Amino acid sequence: MMGRSTTLACGLVALTFALGAAGCGDDDEGGGTATANGAAAKDSGSASPANDGVSSAKEEFIAAANRACAREWRRLVPRISAYNRRFGSAPREGTPAYTDLAEATFIPTFEAELDAVRALEAPPSEEGRVEALLADHQEAIGRAAEQEVESFDQLQRALAPTSRSLARYGLTRCTASGF
Repeated sequence: MMGRSTTLACGLVALTFALGAAGCGDDDEGGGTATANGAAAKDSGSASPANDGVSSAKEEFIAAANRACAREWRRLVPRISAYNRRFGSAPREGTPAYTDLAEATFIPTFEAELDAVRALEAPPSEEGRVEALLADHQEAIGRAAEQEVESFDQLQRALAPTSRSLARYGLTRCTASGF
């Protein structure tokens, strides 16, 4: 029979893979590109040379940002395991220990994602929009960190609006919700 910490660790591993899978694959099967609002736009085969560089730079930035965020999520499970080893067991949701876990693992992971994306430097034509999205998400993370976090669901709900905005832009791996 599995102990509570093993069960939680397995659940968190599954959660991490599920969230990571939300950003995998090519959403526009037909050679399209993602538009700024996340919708797929078909390539007509006659892209304007003036816009091609901007689109390509944006696509490269989004791909690099998603890889950086996925890397941070992969680091979450070892952080949780280290936390559990340090304190002897996995905390139950709804307890002060779970709040400590969130402050020690989840919140720093969300912040590390933002730092990783900012370090990439968005294309000049996208800098303002990307920084606004990241600033909004940073504020939401700050508000979530100020709460007594009782569950991962609570964190997801607190970050859902800005996670959806990031996903619509194309940063599907940089969300707390997998939207």
